[in-house]
Amino acid sequence: TSVAWDTNKMVARARTRDPATVRVRARLYHVFAYLWLVCGATLRAIARFEAAAALRPEWNAPVLALALLYARLGQIPQALAAFRRAVDIDRYELESDGHAITALAQTFLRRSEAMEREGRLDIARSLVEEVLGYDLRKAMPEVRFALQERLGLQIARERGWKP
Repeated sequence: TSVAWDTNKMVARARTRDPATVRVRARLYHVFAYLWLVCGATLRAIARFEAAAALRPEWNAPVLALALLYARLGQIPQALAAFRRAVDIDRYELESDGHAITALAQTFLRRSEAMEREGRLDIARSLVEEVLGYDLRKAMPEVRFALQERLGLQIARERGWKP
């Protein structure tokens, strides 16, 4: 909690300065976030990525880094939210990065599977349909196939097929 409060305080202070200083400060927060990751301080890295994103809301790099970090940590709901933020900022940049679009697709797929296990089939299907709405040409073929297969199974279940 103290890390988040300090980050909010730093961001509020930095935003009152001129735009060039804000850009440099955001870039520094972004670099320091990666340094914290190298040191193993994940929470501090997340706070720095969030600070960089707060300073420059139009900059996709820290939000995408957060999404990838959450996905790697297995924190699927947080990863999903961060990926949606990244899509809102710059969908084209995300879709043109093969690693990022593959991670996005895997995150949606994992969340869909979790919703299906909980019996929330409508949410599971909407997640798969949402991710299939993205340009997945640069995603790994295995992930695209798994999404298509998942959608087919969901449609078959709705029509009464039981595995």
